[in-house]
Amino acid sequence: MRMLVAQSSGIGFGDNGTFNVLPPAARNEMMNLRRAAKTRAIQRAFWFGAGFSPLGFGEVPFLPRRPKKED
Repeated sequence: MRMLVAQSSGIGFGDNGTFNVLPPAARNEMMNLRRAAKTRAIQRAFWFGAGFSPLGFGEVPFLPRRPKKED
């Protein structure tokens, strides 16, 4: 377990040769799972941003065009 915690960054991003010690079949499976997880995360972030963009466009008409004059 401690080894997994110490290598968590390498497992998540596939750097530091973390996957090089695995057998080829397991290495390919881990790389495929990592790619699929990264793709899902990027897609979710995109859709989350796309979901909030109409809210931003809906707020634009209510923003002041000029600053208020101070007396």
